[in-house]
Order: sequence, then structure tokens, then C-alpha cells
Amino acid sequence: MRRWLIGTVLVTFLSVWGFQAWACDSVGPSGHVGKTLTVSPSAIEIQDFQTGDSFTFQATAEQLSGVTPGDRVMITFKEEGKVLVAEEIRKLR
Repeated sequence: MRRWLIGTVLVTFLSVWGFQAWACDSVGPSGHVGKTLTVSPSAIEIQDFQTGDSFTFQATAEQLSGVTPGDRVMITFKEEGKVLVAEEIRKLR
């Protein structure tokens, strides 16, 4: 019984947190996966699941529609000088 419980907890942990930890690498160098910290009419700030760092992206109101703090998102972006500009924002389950 105890081995079953430990195995179940381990599998659950890896399936929930393991995906998030490796998610940014799978998106590529121009993408981040993380938890939304703040959303304003023209920007979104996320905490990256892999590094724990926060990033702010400029975005349009249309891209930010329906995104709220606490949402898990995947963002692809381009760099314009020192500014990160979101190309696509996708909410994750």
C-alpha cells in the first residue's frame, strides 16, 4: 500500500510540475511558458516555469482578451531592442 501511494504521488508530481519545468525548452528560444502575474491593457507579465524569472511582454488588447492573473500561458515573442513583443499568447489548461 505504501509503495503504491509513493508511486502515485511521484507520478502526479512529475506529470504536473515536470511538464512545466521543461516546457520552455520545448517552445524554443523565442517562447516562454509560465504563470500570469499581471495583465494590463497593453502588457502581460509572467513568471517562467523553468527559470522562475519574470518577463514582461508588450501585447495588444486582442491578444490579452480573456487572460487573467493566475492563468498558465505560452507566449511566443520577438525582441525589438530591449522590448519583448508578444506574437502569440495561448492559455494552457
